[in-house]
Amino acid sequence: MKPAPRYLKIAGIVAMLTVPAILLLILSSGSHNFARLPIFGLKDLVNGDTVYHQVPSFEFLNQDGDAFGSKDLENKIYVVNFIFTRCPSICPKMTGQMYWLDKKLDNPA
Repeated sequence: MKPAPRYLKIAGIVAMLTVPAILLLILSSGSHNFARLPIFGLKDLVNGDTVYHQVPSFEFLNQDGDAFGSKDLENKIYVVNFIFTRCPSICPKMTGQMYWLDKKLDNPA
């Protein structure tokens, strides 16, 4: 079998370098369609700082029947996800996202 001519090898290398560069330019030239989520509720100005809505006190029963509420979370940062245990639609997806978030917070990259 005859080796390929030199100009074909050069053309192949140029094509392999040019195509990704063109794709990168096309993909990076677009604009983002992100919108900031609104913050609902009233905001107060305290000591020159903006304070937004705060979650009122709550108390629920955990899986063992013990009371658990906002008092247990004082002075802690927390992410809350309330679901219905028999919810067939969005709850499994939300639970999966919370599992992902828990793993991400335990092992930040």
